[in-house]
Amino acid sequence: MTSPKVTRLMAAVSQDWKHRRYPWQLALAVVCWVVVAVALIISQIGTPDPTDAATQQDALAGTGTVLASNAQDQWFVPFLPWLGVLILLVTVALFFAQGWARVVLAACGLVGVVGLAMDAAWQVFPAMVGFVAGSVLGILLPTHRYLQRPREDGTTAESSTERTVTP
Repeated sequence: MTSPKVTRLMAAVSQDWKHRRYPWQLALAVVCWVVVAVALIISQIGTPDPTDAATQQDALAGTGTVLASNAQDQWFVPFLPWLGVLILLVTVALFFAQGWARVVLAACGLVGVVGLAMDAAWQVFPAMVGFVAGSVLGILLPTHRYLQRPREDGTTAESSTERTVTP
């Protein structure tokens, strides 16, 4: 049922775990990005819809103008859970040693943290800690070397930017 590429990736990760080559920094970065994704996914739980009864009463009383300007300024807030799902999917790619995922996670994480901050949600605190820790752990030297290592078939990583000079 699983594709051969996914099966090879899973075998490579399990082999690296057995030989203790999978860096703990990368595993911790994956956990941090999962924290960011969960914070974004649950950010809209319990948030009232603009069509609830209190909003309709405010609109009838003439005090609905403040809500309308806020809703217009924060049009992206309903998309934050979808951004969390995207971050979760890209985190799986990072777990399977895809180096490009670090850049995508950093960009999406920044947008998500800024969105949570503009929404004044409490989830901004764990998301910010996860964003900073995941970004820093993703660029540390053991993680970078692991993501840029030669693959099982002898080729280098697709996004290899590091040149190895041997004396």
